[in-house]
Amino acid sequence: MDYALHVHLAPPGGRARLTPLECEGAHRLLLTGLTRARPQGPPPELSVEPYVTHLDLRLEAPSLAAAEADCRRTVERVLAASKYLTDWRLESCAVQLDPDLDPEFAEGEFGDEDDGPDPDPPRALVLDGRASRLRAEAAKVTAFGPEIFGPDTDPDDADLVIGALMRSAELFLDILGEDVATLIRSGPHTVDASRLYIVSMLPQHYRHRYDLEFVRRFQAAAMKVVDRLAGPEWTLPGSLAEALALALIIESGDEALRPLEGVDLDGLRKLLAALRFQLLSNVDHESLYDLPADHPGDPVFAHLHVAHGVEDWFVPRRGRVHPYRQLPAAYENHVHDADCAPTVDEMRRVLADRVGVDPDRLMTVLDLAAIGLTDALWTHGPVMRWFGQRRISDGELLRTTMHTVHHVRESLREWRLASGIGVEATVADFAGAAETAPAFAAALGAWLTDPERVLSTGDTYGALAAGDRHEAVDHVAAVLGGFLRQIGELGLPRTLLGAAAQAGLTRYHWWGAPGWPDEVERIVALVSDPGRREWGPDGRLASGLPPRSAHLDGEHIRFALLHRPWTLRTDAAEWCARAAHLAGPEN
Repeated sequence: MDYALHVHLAPPGGRARLTPLECEGAHRLLLTGLTRARPQGPPPELSVEPYVTHLDLRLEAPSLAAAEADCRRTVERVLAASKYLTDWRLESCAVQLDPDLDPEFAEGEFGDEDDGPDPDPPRALVLDGRASRLRAEAAKVTAFGPEIFGPDTDPDDADLVIGALMRSAELFLDILGEDVATLIRSGPHTVDASRLYIVSMLPQHYRHRYDLEFVRRFQAAAMKVVDRLAGPEWTLPGSLAEALALALIIESGDEALRPLEGVDLDGLRKLLAALRFQLLSNVDHESLYDLPADHPGDPVFAHLHVAHGVEDWFVPRRGRVHPYRQLPAAYENHVHDADCAPTVDEMRRVLADRVGVDPDRLMTVLDLAAIGLTDALWTHGPVMRWFGQRRISDGELLRTTMHTVHHVRESLREWRLASGIGVEATVADFAGAAETAPAFAAALGAWLTDPERVLSTGDTYGALAAGDRHEAVDHVAAVLGGFLRQIGELGLPRTLLGAAAQAGLTRYHWWGAPGWPDEVERIVALVSDPGRREWGPDGRLASGLPPRSAHLDGEHIRFALLHRPWTLRTDAAEWCARAAHLAGPEN
């Protein structure tokens, strides 16, 4: 008679769990040893997991007791034959019975006598233990049941797929915990993401961002996904990170289904694919795995249509999220509601009446929009913290800011030219260029955050940003992503008018704005005469500035400030920046 036996093995004493690498090694050793020990029998079903190891064998024996004894001897010989398994323990070895058996038969005594072959042996004695465990796992999922697949699906098959999903989720969290532990043990040393199991399955173009903080937050996102599976009803992933975790969990569910025998594996895989369609509202996260071969700079700028930086992966999209993943308000997406934003007519009036420019002329609006974008991308980002930390001086901030305005303005003009729009065009004529806005944003973001970019001060951007570069990249991505979102919701002309109006009201005295020439005259007057009262008694407000030199000639400074302020020499830039603070715009 054939008997199905279930064996439970325990790793060496004191080991609460195995690492993924140890699981793989133990699985290979056990499978090889059992196959050699029983070359003629059916292949064993083996599951080596971090916390528990199960083994299902089918043996032909004259009685139940003989089957259990033979199985125990076989497994013990395999353990003893390998120096890596000698400390493992055989916890239990027993025939597995089907609960659907007649109760009297199931509870009866099995003797050692051989009554001859049974012409119709109970099917229960060849029960698939792995399948029964998956069905037990399915009971843990309360957010949905077999009905999610539709009325024509076999409930047993549905339970197998749902159980595989839950088993995959549990193992996913266990192994992700090992990744966290590896990063903790590494301390300040960088760990190659390819050495981490779950982390290596994430989009490879972002591996430079997968540090301990990221992995811990991703672990919290994965925990929330499992929490949703055990909830009263299914709720869609609350963030991009949750969608990534859920997609990987579903994909890994195939590993739990593959060892099953006597099932329609192709049919189960189709159900798993259908479950993926039901549980994920969209597959936007999949584009994070793709990167155009010619994309320059950080990958975040190729994926602004999906996320506005890596920080945005954890921003709530819907529902509640794990508190560990909540972000400062500065990183939360802002919805640009067309009903709340100023109308085109309102912005045109602001530009005409308060800023004093023609709101219909495209070139004028683009020049002001360049100031508005620079203000958001540069001076409203971490650069101001670097300024407070004295990584960058007053004069250096003046030169780098104005050079950024210059580059953004030139980029907008190149965008106009590439769109076939003439210099005399109106803002409305530029509406059709919206479809190429993502390419403009990607190129601008890549230039601005390029660590090798040489600033007007002579230093590189990477040296200035230092350990804050990832934060700076995410800030730029958030601004440019918001810019693209506005274009999608409000249209390109309305978005440009809004940026221009904002710049005209708040940065009227920047280079390229209408008020800059007057500002230049005030700066030149102060720099040329250190005895003016604005410098304070005895010129004390000029303390800390470089010694005066021939480079402070008024005409030289005036020309540089009006045309290319980023070319000012270091000493002149410091004097001009201090003078700008003291002068202030006239009322």
